[in-house]
Amino acid sequence: MNCMLHVTQTHLNYSFRSHCKEALGDIEGAISDMSEAIRLDPHNTYHYKDRGCFKYAFGDIEGAWEDWNTS
Repeated sequence: MNCMLHVTQTHLNYSFRSHCKEALGDIEGAISDMSEAIRLDPHNTYHYKDRGCFKYAFGDIEGAWEDWNTS
């Protein structure tokens, strides 16, 4: 029997995965995934806040402030 699981990629999938990547030290990957979450749900202010934190940890202070001001 051939079973295939179909998973719809939602903003929450990318948000959760970004936090996993951040915990593993992959800050660039976390920023990338959170950017995709923002693309899928641009009105979710928590995504901007979290991406700002990732950018701050990466050393992108100006980018962090831009995201925090958006949230």
